[in-house]
Amino acid sequence: MFNLSDIHWLTSDAAEPWLADAALEKNLVGLAKRLRKHLSSEQTHLVLEQTQLRHRAREKFSHAAHMFFTRKGFEQSTDETIARYKSQRFALHSKVADLCCGIGGDTLGIAQIANVTAVDRCDATAFFAKTNCERLGLHNVEVQAQDIRELDLSKFQAIHVDPDRRVLGKRTSQVQGGEPGLKTLCSLVERYQNVAIKLSPTAVLPIDMERRGELEWIESRGECRQLVAWFGNLAYRPGSRQATMVVGDKIESFGVSEPTTPTLGQSPVIGKYLYEPRPSILAADLTSSIANAHELNAIAPGIPYLVSNQRIDHPMLRGWMIHTWLPFDLRRLRAKLQDANFMVLDVKKRGVDLSPRTIARKLHGTGEKPITLIVTRHENRVIALITSRVTT
Repeated sequence: MFNLSDIHWLTSDAAEPWLADAALEKNLVGLAKRLRKHLSSEQTHLVLEQTQLRHRAREKFSHAAHMFFTRKGFEQSTDETIARYKSQRFALHSKVADLCCGIGGDTLGIAQIANVTAVDRCDATAFFAKTNCERLGLHNVEVQAQDIRELDLSKFQAIHVDPDRRVLGKRTSQVQGGEPGLKTLCSLVERYQNVAIKLSPTAVLPIDMERRGELEWIESRGECRQLVAWFGNLAYRPGSRQATMVVGDKIESFGVSEPTTPTLGQSPVIGKYLYEPRPSILAADLTSSIANAHELNAIAPGIPYLVSNQRIDHPMLRGWMIHTWLPFDLRRLRAKLQDANFMVLDVKKRGVDLSPRTIARKLHGTGEKPITLIVTRHENRVIALITSRVTT
C-alpha cells in the first residue's frame, strides 16, 4: 500500500520524465531494471503500474496518457463517451454531487455542463480525481476525500452516485453488496429526489424503486457497461426501461413504458433473416419487446436469436441473411462450404455447448465467398446456418 507522499511524487514534475520514458519502452523487464537504478522500489512500482493502466485506459479515455489511475478506479470508471452521454441529464442543474467518484470518469463528463463536487473516501483515489480534472483544464470541480454519509447534500440540485462494487476485493453485482448499500441509496432517493445511481448491468433493484425511477442499460464498445437508475427530474419516463448504445457522439436506443414483458413467439420455420439483439437489449430484458415491435419470433425457446422473412433495419438489432441451413455435422458442413466456395470468417453460437474457435479451426476454408456460421438450436436439434452480415 502506497502512502500519499508516493502518490504526490507520481503526479509531480519529478516523475514526469520517467512516465514519459516508460510510455515509449516495450521491454518492461529492462525498464524496471533501469528505473530501480534511479528510483525507490515504491516509485518504480508506481511508474510501472501507471504505465500499464494508462495503456489499458486508452480505449476509455482519449487523454489517458495524461491521466492517473488506481487499478480499482480504472476498472470501475465510466468511459468518457458514456459519461458525456449521461451528463446531458444534468443540464438543468448547476450544482451536482458525484459521490464515490473514483478517478473521476463521470465527474469529467458532468463537469462539462455543471459545477461538480466529487467525493471519494479513499485519499489516493480522490487525489487522482482532482489531478485528472486539473490536467484536463476543468476548474469547476471540487474534490473531497470524505465518507459520503458525513456530507451535507442539501446544497446540491442533483446527485450521481457510483457505489463501490468491490468492497471486500471481490466484485459483486448485487446492490446489497455495494458500499454504500441499498439502505443508504434508498435514503438518498427519498431525501434528495434528483438522484442517479450507477449499477452493474445485472443488478436488481426493489420493485418500488424500479417503478419510481427510469432504468437505463448503457452499452459501449460492444458490451453493456452499466445500469443507471434515474430518479426525480433526471428520469425522462419514470417506470420505464431503456437500452442505449453509445458510439462516439452517436446514440441509439430502444425502450418501453409498460411494466410487463410481452410473450416471445416461437418460429416453426427458420425464415430468410436472423437477428441478434444488442447487449444492452439483452441486459434490459427487452428482447421480447423489440421482437414484438418488429414481428420477429425466437428461433427456439430461451435463445435470443430472432428470425423473420423480412429484412429489419434497426440499430439495436444485428442481422444476417440466411443462405441455407442444415443439421450440425462437421463432415456435411465442410462439404457444403467447399461446394459453394464459402470461407468462414466468423462462428457464432447460442444454446449449444460447442466452441466457436474449435468449429472455425475444423472448418477452415479457402473459398472466396465470406460467410458467418451460426450454430444454435431449432426444434430440439442443433443446426448450422450459413449467413452473411446485413448492415443495419
